[in-house]
Amino acid sequence: MLWLGEVVQRTKPSVVQQQSSMNNPNESNASLQHENAELRRQLAEMQQRLALLEALVENSPSNISVINLEKRILLCNRAGEIAMERPRAEFVGKTQYELFGEAVVREWDVSDRQVIESRTPLTVENVMPLSDGDHTFLSVKFPLINADDQVYAIGNVVTDISDQKRAAQERAIFQQQIIDSQQAMLRELSTPLVPIADGVVAMPLVGTINSERAQQIIETLLEGISERHAETAILDITGVKMVDTYAAQALLRAAQAAALLGARVVLTGIQAEVAQSLVQIGADLSQIVTRGDLQAGIAYALKSR
Repeated sequence: MLWLGEVVQRTKPSVVQQQSSMNNPNESNASLQHENAELRRQLAEMQQRLALLEALVENSPSNISVINLEKRILLCNRAGEIAMERPRAEFVGKTQYELFGEAVVREWDVSDRQVIESRTPLTVENVMPLSDGDHTFLSVKFPLINADDQVYAIGNVVTDISDQKRAAQERAIFQQQIIDSQQAMLRELSTPLVPIADGVVAMPLVGTINSERAQQIIETLLEGISERHAETAILDITGVKMVDTYAAQALLRAAQAAALLGARVVLTGIQAEVAQSLVQIGADLSQIVTRGDLQAGIAYALKSR
């Protein structure tokens, strides 16, 4: 396939051809007819290519447009009409400033300048205000360069991804809800509150007591005491292998908070290592009743009712 410049160059007669034509008129006419036929064929081929390109642009589902360096819209396809909700005759020839306002165009101009300076295509996400609210578009911008090797306009192929963005946000929210639900289940499993008898509840603890879990222990304990009108709450730490200063303070805070609700805390299952740690850190457990194991703690609670 040939461009128009190639057609002109290839059909330009040489000096030898011109002299030969002058000497032989019949040969000259035949040569001209052949050249004209070839030129018409090549022009028809170029017109066919142009019609093909126009059809591709016009029927593309993406919004295709061209703006010059003054932000004036030079071209827009049918998808652009649909996005703008008006015939292109009403906005082609106008500037983006007239159509969308300075604040919006100023944001778009950042990527426009990158395209002009780099002279390379750029893919960005842009927000466009439409009649039904803001839409998010994936925009592929590319420079258009003239014969003087200067960027004179910017082409733009735009696809509305608002629905995809909305679906992604909904998936993210749903995933977060699942995570929150799983975390809530883990909290319940890590700080279970078991009713033993009327007025008696027990909370067996296993593992490490950190700041987050300490708060969960206090919240779960107080909710259980309040809901069940418990008079005695047993904290069994048989499964807790280490109690540092923070964990000891958390147990003390739990006992003090329970006392405010009219309940007493019984601490059971203190292991030798834990007892030694409590002594070393100087933990004051005078406000807490202690028993060797959970069974002894339950027996004490039942007798104290």
